[in-house]
Amino acid sequence: MRRPGGGGQRQARLSYYLGFFGEGIPYGEGKKIMKTYEKEIQSALIATAVTALGYAQEECPVRTGRLRESLTLRCNNKTAEIGTKVEYAAAVELGTRKSQPNPFLSRAASRIKGKAGRIFINEMFGAGK
Repeated sequence: MRRPGGGGQRQARLSYYLGFFGEGIPYGEGKKIMKTYEKEIQSALIATAVTALGYAQEECPVRTGRLRESLTLRCNNKTAEIGTKVEYAAAVELGTRKSQPNPFLSRAASRIKGKAGRIFINEMFGAGK
């Protein structure tokens, strides 16, 4: 996972990325694996990302509910992005001179980090496969 993008007033998007990069797999083999198991990998990535989105919604501070409801999930072949376009999200996550940080996305990332591999493997090879 990467640290959140942005901060300050120019960046209106705050997001975290989950990705499957085939670390430790010899060059060229990763492409073969991705091609062979493309649907399974995509399904596993989505299952992991949906869990992470749930964690982000649980960790999100709520005053009006706008920030929590604005959290979105986007997936492609290798990555999933959880983010929001709410203009004050970075100020909530990172804090300002006048307010303490409330790193809800960071907490969600920490929660999924320990479970992502298990969710991914269960989805790929779990019951019913």
